[in-house]
Amino acid sequence: MLLSMPQRPALDPTITATNRALSLKQLRTGAFMIGGGWPGEIDEQAHTCRTTQESIDGNWAVAAAIVPALAPMRPATSWCGLEGDAFDGVPLIGSVPRMQGLYLAAGFSGHGFQLSPAVGEAVAQAILTKHEPASLRELNPAREGGIA
Repeated sequence: MLLSMPQRPALDPTITATNRALSLKQLRTGAFMIGGGWPGEIDEQAHTCRTTQESIDGNWAVAAAIVPALAPMRPATSWCGLEGDAFDGVPLIGSVPRMQGLYLAAGFSGHGFQLSPAVGEAVAQAILTKHEPASLRELNPAREGGIA
C-alpha cells in the first residue's frame, strides 16, 4: 500500500483497472491510498513483510497512468501486510462458535478494500442488534469446513 501527501479533493470513487494491479482512492484527508496486490518481501517465520522499491515504483506508475495528476508526486509512506485467505476463498463473517463475544470479519482474499464499507455496516448492525443479517448467514465462520 502507498499513501501520498494530502492533495486537493479530485477523486470520489475507488478505482481499479482492467489487466493492471491497482486499487486507488482518495481519502477524506486528501491523501491518495494506492494498492493492488504488489508483492512485498515476506518473512514467513516472523509473519512479517516489507515493501520493495520495485513494487513501490510499479504501483505508483500504474496509478499515475490512470490518474495523471499523481505523476509528479511520490508516496509519503508505504507498507505491506500478509493477505488473509479463508479456506474456501469466501470471507468468514459472524460470531465464532464457543468463543462468546468474538465476532470475526476476515479472509477477504484481496477484496477487503472494496467490500469493507458494506461489511462494516452489516457487522455493526449485527453486533448492535445481536441479530445476524440474512446477507451474512452464508458467510458465517461455522459454515461447513469452517471454524467449529
